[in-house]
Amino acid sequence: MIDDDTIGYRFPEAEESVIRLHDAGWSVVCSRFKGPTGPVWIVSGYNGENQILTASWDRDEAWWHACLQARSAGMLRLSRAPSAIAPDG
Repeated sequence: MIDDDTIGYRFPEAEESVIRLHDAGWSVVCSRFKGPTGPVWIVSGYNGENQILTASWDRDEAWWHACLQARSAGMLRLSRAPSAIAPDG
């Protein structure tokens, strides 16, 4: 979910994160639910024995956190620094 550390930051577009995950062999899905204050995006997936699950109010952020979870499992190498994650301004 969005917290104070992510306010003012941009994430890579969801499509870029989907490509990263698919290229690394992940099977992933994204669902949008109606939350009390707006939509909630939930991304889940697996790669063999590894699973990822993340949620956010922002679609791009949900997918990016899925990439970070896959990377922390050692199952996704980020080929370049996420240039999209930078403070606004």
